[in-house]
Amino acid sequence: MKKFKSTLAVLITVLAVSFFISPANSEAATSSWQSVSSAGSGCKVRIWNDASTYTKRATTVDFTIEQNGKCGKLDYTAGVKPRQLTSYSVPYVSGYFSNKTPVKKLTLNVGIWKKQDRNAYVGANLSKNGKDVGYVESNTFTIKKQ
Repeated sequence: MKKFKSTLAVLITVLAVSFFISPANSEAATSSWQSVSSAGSGCKVRIWNDASTYTKRATTVDFTIEQNGKCGKLDYTAGVKPRQLTSYSVPYVSGYFSNKTPVKKLTLNVGIWKKQDRNAYVGANLSKNGKDVGYVESNTFTIKKQ
């Protein structure tokens, strides 16, 4: 009976913690659907990234780009970009997807992240059949001084 009560207490604790972990935290890392009408009628794309805050121990921002199935094959070039700085160069990754990219990693081992905390986002240029069709952004997140 004592073992049952201990197991029940652990189960209740796990359920309570699960209940109070806000779904908004996971949702905060997924942007809303963004229209990319140049890629096709009804084409929408969104970006997921793995955190809303990256601590000084973080080395990468992991992300995926997903489309709603109405875009066809899209090519992308994506990078982590600081808000309010338009002329800063960052490392990029490129590829293509017809549904969802695999998880991609963007390095935080870049000088700008070593100076101070910054708000940033994953920005992706999209193209189809060699033509630029749009640009999408993740939600804003914070990168702590590395």
